[in-house]
Amino acid sequence: MKKYTILLLILTFCFLQGVAQKKRFWYTSESKTLLLEKIGTRHRFSFEPGDMIKLRTKNKLMMYSYLWELNDSSISVGQCKPFPLQNVESVYPQFLFARKFGKYMFLSGIVYFAIVSFDHLINSEIVVSKDVFMVPAALFGAGLISISLSEKRCKIGDRWKLKVLGIRIQ
Repeated sequence: MKKYTILLLILTFCFLQGVAQKKRFWYTSESKTLLLEKIGTRHRFSFEPGDMIKLRTKNKLMMYSYLWELNDSSISVGQCKPFPLQNVESVYPQFLFARKFGKYMFLSGIVYFAIVSFDHLINSEIVVSKDVFMVPAALFGAGLISISLSEKRCKIGDRWKLKVLGIRIQ
């Protein structure tokens, strides 16, 4: 019973952490927004200078860094030189809650494994048993599924459009 209480307390603490807020590391006088929208639906993702963005260019270069600069027809990711918007092949919006949930599931699997193994050592029981691996494997599996579903590939083309707007969208 104590094992499940400790695990419940750890998971409760992890869920109370909440989703990390976006951090802006500078103020831009021009408020521009990079908008990724699906045509014909209400699905929209907006990125502002200072947001983390993951994208793939048409020459198969993956970029995962801060959105550094926005112009009308070009963007700059990280501290590399600007490239045109037409050169972007796909954008990967990320869902922070799913990623954080997956990380906490991995962490709780490790903690549960350590606690149960230590308990078995103290009580002079067999350390490698069925219950030692069953629950952590389920937690690792849930974490793996959650992390794999934490980003979505949006291929720019007929369905998804990428634009630079001159306003800030909340």
